[in-house]
Amino acid sequence: MRKENPLDEHAMVSTWFRPEYPLHTGLSMEYIPVGDESERIGRTSKNWGRNLRRAQKQGNTVRLWKSPDASEMYRVYREMQEYKSLGEQFSEEALASILRRFGTRCVVIRCDDAEGKLLAFRGALLFGNRGWDIFAASTAEGRKVYASHAAFWELMNSCVELGVKWYDMSGIDPEGAKGVYDFKKGTGADHLKFLGEWDEASFPILRKVSNLIVKWRLRSA
Repeated sequence: MRKENPLDEHAMVSTWFRPEYPLHTGLSMEYIPVGDESERIGRTSKNWGRNLRRAQKQGNTVRLWKSPDASEMYRVYREMQEYKSLGEQFSEEALASILRRFGTRCVVIRCDDAEGKLLAFRGALLFGNRGWDIFAASTAEGRKVYASHAAFWELMNSCVELGVKWYDMSGIDPEGAKGVYDFKKGTGADHLKFLGEWDEASFPILRKVSNLIVKWRLRSA
């Protein structure tokens, strides 16, 4: 997860190898949550800003979720996985564990409809003046009213208030997950490339075998 730079890559090349079948793209986006709200809105794409305005006109409530409930979050994740045909993002146990272990360092924003039904949420892990995207889910109904835009925007407003100066959007896949990529890009975030994945083995044949196993797992996922 180190930011890419020529010196590190040159040092790695001498003894390590790029995997044939990487598990991740090694790409992310960095958002700078500083400045007043109008300035940050000015950094969004035309379409993203329009969707945010649409979200703000829906009459939904967007607020800090002071005591996030893992079972309620899991319900939304499960619904999103079904309508988007995704694999499991988090188990309910994993959600509960993250919330319990990180406590106040985990900030979650929820967007509710007029009846108080959860439409979408977004969460971050904060350490000092740095933050990382960790949770993001929306119901099918929430998607129609751009609830994810409202939740992300309120999360960034909270980050500004908490003194966060740098925010990692936690990965992008421009080809494999274009919708997510377009959303993150539309916020005004900039591309970020990490040093990424490398591998090494005592015997070259072991690298070949391990890469074939990864290839098989990726195809069966």
